[in-house]
Formats: sequence, structure tokens, C-alpha cells
Amino acid sequence: MKREVLVFLVLTITLILAIDVYVQDAKVYATSDYLFDADNMGFERTPLNKLGRGIINTLTCLVEIPAQAYEVSEEKDPLVGCTLGVAEGFFTALCRGMTGLFDVVTFIIPPYNKPLMKPEYAVESAIEKFQEHNN
Repeated sequence: MKREVLVFLVLTITLILAIDVYVQDAKVYATSDYLFDADNMGFERTPLNKLGRGIINTLTCLVEIPAQAYEVSEEKDPLVGCTLGVAEGFFTALCRGMTGLFDVVTFIIPPYNKPLMKPEYAVESAIEKFQEHNN
């Protein structure tokens, strides 16, 4: 029962985040001029960008676990990082994996250049956290 509630909660949060992004950009994508403007078309404004981002985030979502553990260890204590940091990393990895799957399933639907999570890729998130603490 607990597992089903957790899965439902994660899916609900992911859906709310996705709907929020799409509602914010609805006015921009409602005009046909924007959709077929050849000058503004680049790879980042194509369905392939969204599909690639979704695949990459789905495959690399587990990178969030050590990144969060490292960040919490640096901020608080190594013991807290090994417990709470790993739990936070697992939740963040789950969210990133779900948003990646959402991007893969909806890759044909605009917007193509608006990632659901920041930074855009899990690897960028890990590199950013390690660089913050090394400087």
C-alpha cells in the first residue's frame, strides 16, 4: 500500500510540474507563425531535442544520488550525507527519471526547449554540485 501511495505521489508531482510548464508557454505556441518560423528553428526547438533530453535523463537519473549525497555531506556532515543525502538523491533521481520518461512519451508535443527540471541534464546537476564545493 505504501508503495502505491508513493508512486501516485511522484506521478502527481511530475504531472503538476509538466502541466505548469505547458500552461506557461501556451500563448507562445498558439500562434502558427512561431511554429513554422524557419529563422527560429534550431535543434533546441525540435522534437528530437526533447526526445534526446528525455532518453538521457531517463538513463542517467541515478547520477543524482551521489551528487545529492556529496552536497549534503559538504553542507552538513558526512553521516547526514550518507543517510539524508542518499534519500534526497533517490527522490531527485526518481523525479528526473519520471520527467525523462514524460519527455520521451510527449516528445512530439511542444514546447521542445523547456526542460521540466533544472539543470536540463542530471550530469550537469552533478558537475555543478561538485564544482560548487571544490571552489
